[in-house]
Amino acid sequence: MGYAGAVRTIPPTAADPPPPLVSRLWAAGLLSLVAATFTLWTPHRDTPRVPPVGVLNAAPASLDFVALGVLVFGCLATLRRPRRTTMRITAGALVLLMAVDQLRWQPWAYQALLFALLLTSLPAASAVRWARALFVSIYLWAAVAKLDVVFAGTLGQQILQVVAGWLSWDQSQLSPSARTALALAMPVTEAVVGLLLAWPRARRWGVGLACGLHLALVATLGPLGLGHRLGVLVWNAVSAAYAAALFWPRASVDREKPTPTEPASLWPARIGRLVVATAIAAPALSLWGLWDRWPAWGLYAPRGERAELYVHNRVADRLADEFGPSLPVAEPSDEGPWRRVELDAWVLTDCRAPRYPQNRVVVAMADGLAGRLGLGAYVRVNVATAANGRTGEREWTTIEGADALRRYADDQYWLNTRPRWTR
Repeated sequence: MGYAGAVRTIPPTAADPPPPLVSRLWAAGLLSLVAATFTLWTPHRDTPRVPPVGVLNAAPASLDFVALGVLVFGCLATLRRPRRTTMRITAGALVLLMAVDQLRWQPWAYQALLFALLLTSLPAASAVRWARALFVSIYLWAAVAKLDVVFAGTLGQQILQVVAGWLSWDQSQLSPSARTALALAMPVTEAVVGLLLAWPRARRWGVGLACGLHLALVATLGPLGLGHRLGVLVWNAVSAAYAAALFWPRASVDREKPTPTEPASLWPARIGRLVVATAIAAPALSLWGLWDRWPAWGLYAPRGERAELYVHNRVADRLADEFGPSLPVAEPSDEGPWRRVELDAWVLTDCRAPRYPQNRVVVAMADGLAGRLGLGAYVRVNVATAANGRTGEREWTTIEGADALRRYADDQYWLNTRPRWTR
């Protein structure tokens, strides 16, 4: 007598091993990226923590070290022997670290959490299939975020200049439209990679092109190119390894079939699929400014919203006295009394990772500096909307003075904008 109901997948238990290759790669990638951005994950740094919820400002600094220790131990244990319980504890430590600081919402950390959810809530074959869908969506959304005039005229041109320098190639002979087309080669390649990986018969080609793309990015963004930080290079290397591990045909995974079971025991798997399905579809909301840029996989995409911090000449020395050269401030000029504070460079140097690219983080850091240094009326923040994809135009707003800045933050953002200084 056959099974009369719908075919269902048996949810895994703690004793069931997750897919070993992908699980070990997950642990190795997470450990490598945390090591490359180590200071970001400790509280003893000059830049403040920016919790998403104000109550988390009360979290003690020791919590960061405990969670970081659990994460490192969990990654090492997973490398030795992948177990669902160990991976859940490791992912929980990562959640805790990210919960107390928005600067830690790095795209690779978000990706690691989604992969952990799949690997620990679904059977091995289903986990790999859903991880493939998520991975394909990253390439496609990353391409969408850069197919515009802003990327073509900024970072795309910088990458093109690096490649032209290697080839001793004079770009001046090209027309502006030709330079624009060449600059868009990167997002077009990302889109092609995503489509090839999504097509089972073309996956070998997709894996080869994905590995080539990431190796090219390591070269152009590395020391011989644009000189980006180590974390960016490590993530590209890890992404190439993921492409090979997930998509290179393996009969042991691709031929595994679902097994019948009772519907009441499917909730962990259902929740995992629902969360990841939301993560795959939600980046569409970023087209209307309703989803943050990095969770929408807007990687290397300069079109997003923008904010700039300025201080008056009268108080600029206070920043130097408090933080020294680690917090760069522009030199005085004849254009006015306001001097730009290079928050992006400060975060990049202090945390070894880029700043989370939403304006609320700049507003929070500006509010924190104003309160700590007593800047009063001598602080200004210029905030801009995301650029128009066809024209590159933005709408700018200027907020001047600490009181006005706090009122603006309370009116505009529902997440916390009160930072916490840990040193």
